[in-house]
Amino acid sequence: MKTTYVHSKFALIDSGFLIQTANLTHSSFFTNREYFFYSQHTGVYQSLATIFDKDWKGESIRYSDIHPNLLVCPINCRSVLEHLIESAKSSILIQNQYIEDPRLL
Repeated sequence: MKTTYVHSKFALIDSGFLIQTANLTHSSFFTNREYFFYSQHTGVYQSLATIFDKDWKGESIRYSDIHPNLLVCPINCRSVLEHLIESAKSSILIQNQYIEDPRLL
């Protein structure tokens, strides 16, 4: 699936990757609450490398390009997120600036 707007933020560094909420700006580092997640999970790394390569070439990303532990909108994030919420056993805590979708509340 080809997207028209890219809002994702990630970096591939050697054999690891960062997935982040932050833009690389002064406010992100010094005044905003932002998160960076670093891992060396090989499967997720390969998916991110494929996504980067296909985005660079202007190619579409397919469901089969995405590791099951990686949610990528608009391809698999909605269905997986809904499943995670519906299957919660005892609690759900969400920190998000906006939750406008009543199906996710």
